Amino acid sequence: MDRYSAHMDRSWDLLNQGQTHAARLSAQKALEIKRNAPDAHNLLGYIYALEGAFDAALEHYRTAMELDEWFLDPILNAAELLAHPDADPNEAIRLCRNAADNMELSAEETADAALIEIEALMSLNNEAEACSRVYEALSHPEPLSETYVTMFGRILYECGDILGATQLIQRLDDVTSPTADTWYLRGLLAREQGHRIDAVKAFSATRDADLLLPPVEWAPSPDEWLQSLRAAIQLLPAQQQDSLINAEVHVFPYPTQAMVQDEQDPRQILRLRHVLPEHNAFGEILFFTRNAERMLSPLHPEADLARYLAGELDPIETEH
Repeated sequence: MDRYSAHMDRSWDLLNQGQTHAARLSAQKALEIKRNAPDAHNLLGYIYALEGAFDAALEHYRTAMELDEWFLDPILNAAELLAHPDADPNEAIRLCRNAADNMELSAEETADAALIEIEALMSLNNEAEACSRVYEALSHPEPLSETYVTMFGRILYECGDILGATQLIQRLDDVTSPTADTWYLRGLLAREQGHRIDAVKAFSATRDADLLLPPVEWAPSPDEWLQSLRAAIQLLPAQQQDSLINAEVHVFPYPTQAMVQDEQDPRQILRLRHVLPEHNAFGEILFFTRNAERMLSPLHPEADLARYLAGELDPIETEH
């Protein structure tokens, strides 16, 4: 094996062990040997993205695309970063559609491109087109794995197509060991349809599986999360800020089992507790940091938190 391949293989091995910093050093050594190797640039972009250095990640992805315009990985990796509401969703859609229209993609590659495009459409609040895109992707003649079926089902759920999501997840009824994501979607659908026992069972299985996951590479400390939460509150409209100004924040890794037994979402990021409902004021914010680190963008955590808070507050304001 030549030196370049050895450094690349070692970098991927280190990544699989969670040693991101060491993986980056090995990938950089590979790039020193072959400055114009698109796969080395793609690998470095992937590592930088894991570390939360998104400008550096995009720079390497774009270099990889310039070196090899038919190399799918950097195209989809860049699109995934750009699909965020505070990035460039329209560019993400362009990259995905260009790949789908001009490259011969496998069923899984087609699904990957569709999922990123759909995420970008959701970022643009275009739920109707996102839902339509799901059904286009599902029309591919090759069967999809459990992971993809669950991801497409979750999008249909988010778009309000409960029947479509339920019919899709039923394809996995014979799966003997469902993933945490499959259990989670089953729980959401069961709760939506008033099936309490099934919802609690599925949510409990989700929580048990999530507890086994390691922290993400970029995970902030609890104190840093608190700072992000305070910054997020400052991004809200004045009336929503006022409803949270006196709330005491309690930080937990995950929702407790008792909360899950009460049909509460095991992957919720925040839970607001009322003190004076007539004034729309809250006395407590329960903040679940392990869920936050997995569900929020490290590039825009405060903006994502503000959107999440606004979504939690809007239905309550409507009630009043």
